[in-house]
Amino acid sequence: MAQTTKTLDVERATAWDVEERDDEARWPLYKTAIFVVASSAVLWSGIFALVGWLW
Repeated sequence: MAQTTKTLDVERATAWDVEERDDEARWPLYKTAIFVVASSAVLWSGIFALVGWLW
């Protein structure tokens, strides 16, 4: 028999019972920003070094 979407939503909600997250367990936003800035700086310095070497 076909199940309704309401039944599926209820079953999905019980199947994915998520525990409360600890704030310390999450990766903080400032670390993501530092990673993006640092990796961008490394990438651009590598590009400028390659262009300078080829020039």
